[in-house]
Formats: sequence, structure tokens, C-alpha cells
Amino acid sequence: MSSQSNIIAFPVKNSSDLSVLSHQEPPDFWPPKVVLSKRAVSESGEQDRKQNKHSDQSVGANFNAAKPHYSLGKALAKKGEWEKAISSYQKALNVDSNSAEIYHYLGEALVKNGDLEEAVRVYQKAIELQPNLWEVHHNLGDMWQGQGRLEEAIAAYRLAIEFNPDFSWSHNNLGDSLIKQEKWEEATLAYGKAIELNPDFHWSYYNLGEALVELQRWEEAVVAYRRAIQLKSDLPFVYEKLGDALRNHSPLSAKEAISYYNQAIQENPDNIKLYHKALDVNPKDPKLYLGLGNALIKQGQRDGAIVFYQMGLQLKPDDLEIYLQLWKAMLQINDGFEDVAVQSQADLIDFCEEQKVNNKYSQIPLSFKFSPVSKSTVDRVDIVLCVHNAFEDVKECLTSIRLHTKVDYRLLIVDDGSQAETRDFIKSWVQEHSVATLFRNETAGGYTKAANIGLRASKGDYIILLNSDTIVTPGWIEKLIECASSRKNIGIVGPLSNCASWQSIPEIFDKNGGWMINNIPEGYSLESLSDIVAKVSDKAFPSVNFVNGFCYMIKRAVIDAIGWLDEESFPYGYGEENDFSIRARKAGFKLAIADHAYVYHSKSKSFGHERRQELSKQGSAAFKSKHPDINVKALTEEIKNNQALERLRLKLREHIVPLGITTNN
Repeated sequence: MSSQSNIIAFPVKNSSDLSVLSHQEPPDFWPPKVVLSKRAVSESGEQDRKQNKHSDQSVGANFNAAKPHYSLGKALAKKGEWEKAISSYQKALNVDSNSAEIYHYLGEALVKNGDLEEAVRVYQKAIELQPNLWEVHHNLGDMWQGQGRLEEAIAAYRLAIEFNPDFSWSHNNLGDSLIKQEKWEEATLAYGKAIELNPDFHWSYYNLGEALVELQRWEEAVVAYRRAIQLKSDLPFVYEKLGDALRNHSPLSAKEAISYYNQAIQENPDNIKLYHKALDVNPKDPKLYLGLGNALIKQGQRDGAIVFYQMGLQLKPDDLEIYLQLWKAMLQINDGFEDVAVQSQADLIDFCEEQKVNNKYSQIPLSFKFSPVSKSTVDRVDIVLCVHNAFEDVKECLTSIRLHTKVDYRLLIVDDGSQAETRDFIKSWVQEHSVATLFRNETAGGYTKAANIGLRASKGDYIILLNSDTIVTPGWIEKLIECASSRKNIGIVGPLSNCASWQSIPEIFDKNGGWMINNIPEGYSLESLSDIVAKVSDKAFPSVNFVNGFCYMIKRAVIDAIGWLDEESFPYGYGEENDFSIRARKAGFKLAIADHAYVYHSKSKSFGHERRQELSKQGSAAFKSKHPDINVKALTEEIKNNQALERLRLKLREHIVPLGITTNN
């Protein structure tokens, strides 16, 4: 949290001859990021009581001679005629150049006239003549703070406090400077003293709350924010800040936190971050989904709005307002998805379940959060890795598997006619690693046939078809199994990735409407990116009807029920996992995405671009021929608006994009 965005200068209602004044009247509150000087004054008359505490006692003949000019200067200052007042003070100093009092008032007139550099010189001369002028030290502190010279400001405020410890504004302004330097503990002490001397000033409590939050002293922060609200209820962002403090303080405070988030939303209904905070605490409030959808529409994020409208309707299907907003958003859709989407591996995903109601078919909203069930004992995980050349990718993939796979597993490598470099490397690698078994086709027979070799040889409770151009991350298998175990009828599971059609994060499409290949953010490793995904995920494990084949985990029960991949219809891949997914669905199994797992996908280099395009068309034609009843366009619209996945992408954009993530096609 940046201190610059937290410190808010305060307005002062009274004026004083001993103050550093601004040219304009202050508004009701200063906006964030504004740094203004604060006047040495209080409504209780504190300034007036202290004004003469250290006044100049050495009034001699020279001062008496200078007094007419000095008095005229004060009279002109009261009328706001600053240049004339300055001239009169200067004439007084020509008569008595050793009067700290005259320098003091000249300095204030210079400040009012905007001559800050000259004012500093004059103030310093006053202190040189009379070091205990606390008012001058305080005003110098305000000037230094306004110029960002924080060390000098802090020193000036401390001197002002040393000579007059009972002036609350010196303590308050010292706290402001300390917060800007992120000296949280010292700032709390300064604000505490300011509050002791002036218990009714709202900004002292507000900024005290900021420092306490940084120190994670949640209970004290809650008290400070509450008091600030009691004194002034329209402080900027104060309800959000109080809600954050309550949420961090105790789970028991969640209900109260929601009430303050709602107040913050009323003040700023277009702030998307507020809705996400409120939904983290209370994900079952349809009004929050409606408000978030409306805010996203205003920002041009129609697709995200549709997701949250649908989530609101899932909670309250008869809400006419949400339905109306969803209908308006859907009318704007004009993307024209075509059947060509099926051409790449798992380009279609979310197969919409239907039920017949009053002789019409209606979509059943997908659940976006499941309660985990007890996991079954996992005896073995078999990883089937089909390889066809792509030497460098294969090396990286194998290295990541050995590094990040901690469960009991067996690696079944099927070398489908790779050339000598890749062939010899794999053979040598398998000899060094007893966990691996090698199968080789001297002549390439195609991906699907190679995958079936591995599937037939597998004996594990879980079998993972893994592309050789992937890099796995820590805990990848454990996370896939956790998703598969969340419901007993889940039979197929896949992770998120940088490049996996509808499973891609944080973006699905590039600016031209093609599939996005999301780069890894500069400064991140795959491990750290995987950690962020796991951290922000709700572990919703959204149900889908197709899973991208780049990392495709199958329960043994599915293979026992429907057999192997269809290598006759899809010999080279590009559609075989889509067909397998539909067959699994018809057999009563569910498919899901482990939305806390991340596996990097380099995109196949086993074939050139033109060859991939040709294979994609062949796979698409075979799929349509085998499943003429499947409306691909409808299915792509469904996965595009998958509620749980889009919510995760929105959260990832908040966490990752500000840190420098870049994407390209």
C-alpha cells in the first residue's frame, strides 16, 4: 500500500496570524494524493492560548522605532494585502534587523504571497535569532512536507513539539510525514498524541487506521476507522477500509464487513474491486452480482457482465432486473462463432446440459462451487507421454515431471517415430530413470494410436495423457486428483494453462479474435505464476463437457466403461479427446477443470503450421460426421461464458496484470 495514496491533508476552519495559509478555501475534504500545508490552529483556541508563550522579550528602542511599520504590516495582512504587508515588514526590519517577531510575520506574509523560498530564508533567520519559536518550526515542517522534503519536515515538527508539546497539529502533521516514509509504528505514536490533545479531529483517526492496517493491528484499526466515521461519515473510501479491517480481524466480523462494503458500493457503484471484496465474504448475494455486472457493462466488459448476471440468476432465478440486464447484454453479442472452432484440440468445451420443461429445452445453470468429498486411496498414477520429435520441448517436459511430481507414478513414454536426436535421448533417459517405460514405433502411426499404446499399458487409478510440449508445475497431479475427488462421478479433469483454448488464462482471445498464447509475465517463474493461480482460485472445479487434450486426466473407471480413444476416426489427434469426452458424458461421467492447477503449454512443434491446419480440418470433419447432433456454435458460446472460469480470469487480471504481464498471439 502506497503511503502517498493514504495521506489526506485536512481542512482548517479558523484562521490565525501564526499560520501557513493556502490561497483558496479548502473543500469539505481533500482527495487522496493531495499534499497541502496545514495551519497551526485549532477550533478550541489552542493557538491563541499558546501564541505568546515564547514571544520576544527583548523589546528595545529599535523595535519601538520599527513598530509603526510592523503594526501597519499586520493591519495590511488582516486585509489580505500581502505585497503591501511584506513591504511594511521589510521597512520595519530596516529599522530593527534583530527582531525575530518581525521576521516571523514577514515569513507568513511571504507564504501567503507564494514566495516560499524567501519565506524559508526569513523563517530560518527568525529561528536563528530566537530558536524556541515553535510556531515557526511547525510552519517550516508544513512547507518541507508540501515539497516532499520529509526528513527536514520531520525534524522541524519534532523541534516544534520539543518547544511546545501541547500543540496537536504538530503531532498530527508529524504522523503524516512518517506515514509517507512508511514508518508505521512511529506514525501511530504521533497520531495517538494528536488524538489525546484533540480528540475530535477525524483525519487523525483515519490516518491512524492506515498505519495500524500496515502493522496488521486489525482490532485497533477497526476502532480508529469507526471513530473517524462517527466524526465525519463521508471520508473517502472509509467504509471500504473499515470493511477490509473487519474482514481481516475475524471471520465473525464478516457480516459487519459486508454492511460497510455495501455502503462503500453505494458511494462508488462503478468500483469493480468493491464487488469482488464483498463477494469474497458473501458469494450468495444476487444484488452484488447485478451491481458488478452493471459496473462491468459501463467499462465495456460485456462478456464478464454476462457471467455475473448469470451467477446472480443462478442464485435468484426469478429476479426480473437481473434477467433484463442479462437480456440486454446478450443482445449485444455479435461475435459469430463458427463451427471452425472445433478444428484445434478441444476448441469446444462446455457441452450444455438440457432438460425438458413445458415441451421446451432450457439450460441448467452450472454449479460454480462444490463441497469436497473424501478422496479415495490412490494406488498409482500413470503418465502417458507421446513423443514425436520436438527434442528441446521433450527435455523440458521430462525435467519438469521429475522435479514436480511427488505422488507414486509411472511414466509411459511412447516414441512415435521420432528422428535420431530425440529417439536416442529418450532411450538414454529411460535407462537412467526406473520410473519410466519406453514404447517405440519405428514409423509414426499418429498421436491417437500412440496414446492408445500407453492407455492399454496403464494400470493406474488415474491416467494422464500429457503432451510432450508441456511443463508441469509443483503439485500439479495432487491438484488434478483433488478436483477429480470433489465429486464421485467426475471422470475426466484438466488444468488451466497459458495456451489451451478455453482453459487459457488470463486471456482467451487475442485482439484479432484468435486463440491467445499468453506469455509468462516478466520477472515471474512458472512456479510463482502457478502459486498465484492457486492463491486466487476459489477451487470451484467447474463442470464442463470437453477438456483440452494437452493434459487430460482420466479415471480408470472411464476407460473400463468406454474403452480407448477412437484411432480409426482420429488417427492423428485433433478431435479424439472431444469424441472421448462425449462418450464419457453419455456413460454418466462428468468432466471438470482443476481451476487451481496450472500447466504450461508451448503449443505443438511436432507438426508445422500448415500440417496442423490440415490435420485440424480432418479432425473437425470426422467429429461432425460422428456427432451430427452436436451444435458446436452453441457449445462455444456456453464455454465462453462459463461462470467460474470467467470469475477466475477477472481475479487473475487484478493480481497479475498490474505486475507487468504481457500477452501476444
